[in-house]
Amino acid sequence: MNTLYPSARQRFLTKKIHWLQDSFAAALVAPDYVYDASHEVLTAIQPVWIKATAPITARTAVDGWANGACKFLDAPPIANAVVIFKDTGNSAQSALIAYYDLGFGLPTTEDGSFNFIATGLGYFRL
Repeated sequence: MNTLYPSARQRFLTKKIHWLQDSFAAALVAPDYVYDASHEVLTAIQPVWIKATAPITARTAVDGWANGACKFLDAPPIANAVVIFKDTGNSAQSALIAYYDLGFGLPTTEDGSFNFIATGLGYFRL
């Protein structure tokens, strides 16, 4: 299931999140994490959070699609999902944006890196 967290939709609509101006990153999550629509910030999944990257780069917004590029180095082979979050530098204030467990090259492989790049029009559409 690839989906936006409901709280992220609300934050976009109330201008608390801006795809092109804020900082965003992604986290690889362990196979035992189960998506929960009530999760709002990164600390909600931190017990099973594996690692985060530098901010998602080359972000664009075209026809309602949010896109960007992100590369994990030394991706653990046990990761089978990715979570995008607004990176505030404080996980208790870093809003969860989207959850992905289908496509995008998931699950990760043991080749030491993992590129999280949208294969279609973008990561998500508002």
